[in-house]
Amino acid sequence: MRNGRNLTTLRRFKYLDEDVRFYTGDYRRLFPEHAGKRKYPGGSAVWFSCKEEGRELGNVLFEYKPDESLLIRLSRDSFVVVSMTAREKAVKLLQKYVLQSFEERTGGKRVGSKSIVRGNEETLSKFSQRVMECTDAL
Repeated sequence: MRNGRNLTTLRRFKYLDEDVRFYTGDYRRLFPEHAGKRKYPGGSAVWFSCKEEGRELGNVLFEYKPDESLLIRLSRDSFVVVSMTAREKAVKLLQKYVLQSFEERTGGKRVGSKSIVRGNEETLSKFSQRVMECTDAL
């Protein structure tokens, strides 16, 4: 412990992008460790990307992000929301609201979106590894 915070928390803060209040893409390396310590019961990840409207997309994501979720900025115009709900309906609802709100704010511009949900028999470490593999492939 250092100043009341554990070392993992301090390490996570160095990956925060203060401009958009998201974790930076470099945080991907620490994600499996963070997810393992939190012992979440489920898990899902949703990627969003657009061209030339990254700041507006970031604002929409911040507004609609689920509680207990991680927002990671992969590049200027692409993001991933890692949530600890494994309910397919909740993931689809998040995608729907983000896409709809973004289109309204930008006059009809489109956002690309992709999602994965943790399987019933999938361990948290395998799920976090799959999230990282999908993120690296983008």
